[in-house]
Amino acid sequence: MHPRIRFSISVILAVLFLWLFYRQSPGLNYGVFGFAVAVATFWLRRNEPRGLLYWCSTGLVMGLSFAVAWHGETWSFVMLGLSAFVLSGSAIVPLVPDVFASMKEAFANLFLAQQNFFSMRKGSVPGKRRFSVTRALMIYGIPFLIILLFLTFYRGSNPLFDGWIRTVLDKLGNLTDYLNLTAILVFLLGLFISNLYIQSLPDENAMKIWLQKPVNMVRKPFRRRYRREGLHRNLLVEYKAAMFLIVSLNVLLLLLNISDFKLVWLGFTWSGQLLKSFVHEGTWYLIASILIAAGTILFYFRGNLNFLARAEGLKWMVYLWLFQNFFLACSVAVRNYRYIEHYGLAYRRIGVIFFLLAILLGLIWVFLKVHRKEALQTLVSRLSVTGFAVLAVSGLPDWSGIITSYNLEHYKKSYVHMEFLAEMPDHVLPVLKKWEPMLGQIRIEQEQRKFRFSDTINGKTFSAVLQERIDRFRRDWPKKHWQEWSLEDSRAWWELQTLSEK
Repeated sequence: MHPRIRFSISVILAVLFLWLFYRQSPGLNYGVFGFAVAVATFWLRRNEPRGLLYWCSTGLVMGLSFAVAWHGETWSFVMLGLSAFVLSGSAIVPLVPDVFASMKEAFANLFLAQQNFFSMRKGSVPGKRRFSVTRALMIYGIPFLIILLFLTFYRGSNPLFDGWIRTVLDKLGNLTDYLNLTAILVFLLGLFISNLYIQSLPDENAMKIWLQKPVNMVRKPFRRRYRREGLHRNLLVEYKAAMFLIVSLNVLLLLLNISDFKLVWLGFTWSGQLLKSFVHEGTWYLIASILIAAGTILFYFRGNLNFLARAEGLKWMVYLWLFQNFFLACSVAVRNYRYIEHYGLAYRRIGVIFFLLAILLGLIWVFLKVHRKEALQTLVSRLSVTGFAVLAVSGLPDWSGIITSYNLEHYKKSYVHMEFLAEMPDHVLPVLKKWEPMLGQIRIEQEQRKFRFSDTINGKTFSAVLQERIDRFRRDWPKKHWQEWSLEDSRAWWELQTLSEK
């Protein structure tokens, strides 16, 4: 595409950024700009081949843009930024299915894209001189600094000359009254961000190097002096060590899983105790076990052990070990379920669910790596894309609304932490207001279950705190511009207006 078209799109997006973000707080503006960037990037590369990660990051940016416009959860803003950053790198190497490689290209492109914007590297108009930042600095920048230096000397040596310069500077200073420095900075920031997507050029060499790496492992030939009955001596030693270690770890993990099955699956009884450590201990055990499992497997199956005939038995031991880690992850899921059952939903408990999902998918990828003799690069690529996708998808739902509704609806079964609910975002206020008449019933049910229920927050009742937040929201919301709007906040304001009229 012609550089001037790219130049124009960058400027248009920068103007859009200025319009959306100048003196505006986060809201619909993030979603609109994120969607615009994704569409522009997609259109510019409509005729280029694109891979899984490119499609995944593009879809996530668009989906999270809608999520931000829908409910405006803080986590959604964070995940939109992460997905957009991955997209900027994936646009440079669109066929590379590796998040780390894309982020590396994104960091390298931070300033290269700005240079492309000013220099029009490829496809410049024939006969036109290309702008060069380096050449401009050499021609104008260094002489300008020298002129400033001598100007300072001359002003100090001659008061009449200093008066003339001061008069000129005062006249120039009056011009700043007509210039909005903040708006200029916002425009430049928008231009900087836009260039990351519009001025980036596909790196054919980086893609070629990455794609030339083998998907599966290749058997390395043995040296003649190391042969023993057709096998490498060190390979036999490594095989025996691996078998001993994997079998031993299988036995230990089996004992742990049996105890977990009895304690968590069958023998769990709740008598009012806190379950925080109950979940956290299981999670840390799982993390440690998964890291040891992955590290051990990658170490022993890094080379020719994959092709050893007698290694089939070792592989079955690895499969058993992976299955036991899978069961361990399920046990942590049951622990988390028990926690939610008695203490309700919370952000971290939801985070554990997504963490376990990523772990289970990761175990499947490790299994395929051993079973198919895949290269380490293939495994790392799958793990990076899986982790990124699971993390970004977690930013789509309105978790604040889900948590609030779930916890209040299950007040007869689980603990209701009113101080936690009182800090929920503004769009949840109508839900809290509708449940306010039930506070007395909630207190009775909570006390019967021997929960430490309290509706007093910083010396004020929950109703007083809630009414203060509602009054502040109803007062501040009409003052906001449409750029700061979100669908759930708008709906909440109208619902609160309706409730106040009754």
